[in-house]
Amino acid sequence: MGRIAITSPLPLSNISFPFRFRCYSLPCTLHHRQHRRQRRHRDSRLPAHEKQSFIAKARRAQIIDAAIATLDEIGYVNTSLAQIAKRAGISTALISYHFKDKNDLMDHTLMTLLHDEASYVMERT
Repeated sequence: MGRIAITSPLPLSNISFPFRFRCYSLPCTLHHRQHRRQRRHRDSRLPAHEKQSFIAKARRAQIIDAAIATLDEIGYVNTSLAQIAKRAGISTALISYHFKDKNDLMDHTLMTLLHDEASYVMERT
């Protein structure tokens, strides 16, 4: 959290505000611009599947885990995105943000289960 002091000809000359602020001085602006350029360049070197943030990966895993539990309890036909969202403790819109539709979610769920099974088999051999 940044602090900025405001100076003015008024009697209240040094007031501190405890909120975020952006510095617009020339050296600071050049520094921010250079930092953004470096971050953009660093991100461009990553493969597409690694550009996804850690939070997005964790959220997708949370949704897939809730889908597995819901499928196990009530089956594919009775499963809806609303039930999966309720079990995951999130909104249905968030599921729609990460997956196109129920079929896309089920495809990713199946791929996760197959990957976990293959990993288990490879550990045992």
